[in-house]
Amino acid sequence: MSFSDRIKKWQKSYKTWQEKELANAKVAQEKLRLEREEARRKQELAKKEIQETKCTCQACGHVWFYGKKEKVEQDSNAMANAGKGLMCCTCSPLFLLVPDKKVVDLDKCPKCNSRAIKKETVVHHV
Repeated sequence: MSFSDRIKKWQKSYKTWQEKELANAKVAQEKLRLEREEARRKQELAKKEIQETKCTCQACGHVWFYGKKEKVEQDSNAMANAGKGLMCCTCSPLFLLVPDKKVVDLDKCPKCNSRAIKKETVVHHV
């Protein structure tokens, strides 16, 4: 085999190797693009999801919603009122001047005050 034949054979094998590497790089690039797109899609869905509790009164049929924020707020207001009551009993009667925080019972119908309610969790995609 002559020197020029070896060079041609080497060039052919190099070209084949180069084409395989280019194909592998394109596959890897496409895979990376799909992974990024999937991650972006998941991130968008996670940002635009609102979870609420839907309550339906069994007595009058009234429907209302409340979220996690309202539940936490009502619980913290109830705890603040309880703490204020304890402070009045033990420390100083001046705490009587501090106004009570409004606490709404989320387990009661706001229209008829019935406790016969049905709760279900609802997820909104906004």
